[in-house]
Amino acid sequence: MASSKVKNQGKILPGVRSTIPVVSDEVPAPITTSKFGIKNLLHNVIFPDGDEQEYFPMQEYGSNSGMFNEVDVIKRATERDKSDPAKRVTTVFFMSPPGLGKTVLGAYLAREYLCPYQVINCVSSMTDLDLLGSHVLVGQETIWQDGPLPSIIKATNEHGIGILIINELNALTTNAQLGFNPLFDKQQSVILTQNNNERIQVRKGAHLLILASMNPDILGVNELQDAVRDRSNIVLFFDYPTVEKEAQLVHNLTGLDVSIATRFTSVINECRLLKTRDRQITQAPSTRGLLDWINYAPVLGTEIAYELSIVNRYGTTEDERNALKMIARGKHIANLMVNSDSFKK
Repeated sequence: MASSKVKNQGKILPGVRSTIPVVSDEVPAPITTSKFGIKNLLHNVIFPDGDEQEYFPMQEYGSNSGMFNEVDVIKRATERDKSDPAKRVTTVFFMSPPGLGKTVLGAYLAREYLCPYQVINCVSSMTDLDLLGSHVLVGQETIWQDGPLPSIIKATNEHGIGILIINELNALTTNAQLGFNPLFDKQQSVILTQNNNERIQVRKGAHLLILASMNPDILGVNELQDAVRDRSNIVLFFDYPTVEKEAQLVHNLTGLDVSIATRFTSVINECRLLKTRDRQITQAPSTRGLLDWINYAPVLGTEIAYELSIVNRYGTTEDERNALKMIARGKHIANLMVNSDSFKK
């Protein structure tokens, strides 16, 4: 794992805070990559290799200016902000249930821009040190290890553009959430308080796209702070796609005949209504779960695959599992047969 070292600057010992921000001028040695040519890429980030999953837009936004999908919106906003030399960060918040492909969207955009990206999967136990970095002992030497935030900023500065994907931002505690504020606002930087207050800023001419998702089901002490929400540039609400759109998505991803895919998606749509309308289950099946059901149906049979991929996965109690089973009986999934010939891809 790559790291950034700041050795004895101003004779300040590791772990001792200074009141004067220190800017590291260390430049990593260039390395060669087949995709990016000669670049300074010695940071713990991800680079697209062309094997990223294709993303198929599911949302629509209409106005007098025309119809846009979520990819159009993000790209247009990013290009607009890139035209302003003073604005080096574009922050897009997503409010949506899990499993709708937001991480896939981020990796897809990284492939489109041919740029590095970083993924942070937030949990309630995360602290600001997990995001910013900390000192670690290597042999007899204590060195600074960058966290994901300074890592993606440095990679962005070296390549010119980068993407930060934050999954379930509102799972973080209040203090951890507030650690993002300097990056989200006009400072466009992070301060490594444990590393002599070193300031890592998105440089002039570079641009960082931040895609932060939030799951409305994560509540309690981890609600999104107003100060954090106010620093978003755009907020997109994602919802489950229609039966027809999801069937087309299934077809695009798997090659399953659209008419057969529609039968699968209509079942999943009924399952989701158990949560959104009837409040009989606590977690609605995602597109990810739907694809797993379809994937195993040819080898396990539609009913067994449904029980293992949907009922047992999203039914947290016996009553919830019975409600999901009732949907299967009502939709006659026993008559829904698929085999390898059902997939044209």
